[in-house]
Amino acid sequence: MKPHESSSSSSHPFRQPVFFLCKSGWPAQNPPQRERTEMELFIFARFHAQPGKENALRETLLEVHTPTRQEAGCLSDDVYHSVRDPQLFYIYSRWKDEAAFNTHVELPHTVRFVEQVEPLIDHLLEVTRAE
Repeated sequence: MKPHESSSSSSHPFRQPVFFLCKSGWPAQNPPQRERTEMELFIFARFHAQPGKENALRETLLEVHTPTRQEAGCLSDDVYHSVRDPQLFYIYSRWKDEAAFNTHVELPHTVRFVEQVEPLIDHLLEVTRAE
């Protein structure tokens, strides 16, 4: 994996978090058999709550879930909670393409989400983009 350089403006809500761009690790002669659009983008985001902030983090994640799923470019958006670490949550989402995700990060509910979630986690927001 290598860091992804963001060329977005300073108002971009994910300016400070860590981004990684991943290529599929599958051997070329044996790619996974799944349906997907030509330029589909997969997003993995990790959230580790500060002690005592687990419920607030869960509510914040679920609050952004509904408007995100209603976006035209969102193919799926799911929130996960670790069964072994009560402070650990993930969001996995699929997007029609890079442009759809870039639109998503500029929408008011996403900007508000980032502002609300940052004080609840004990690390910089981690977002991985994969294809």
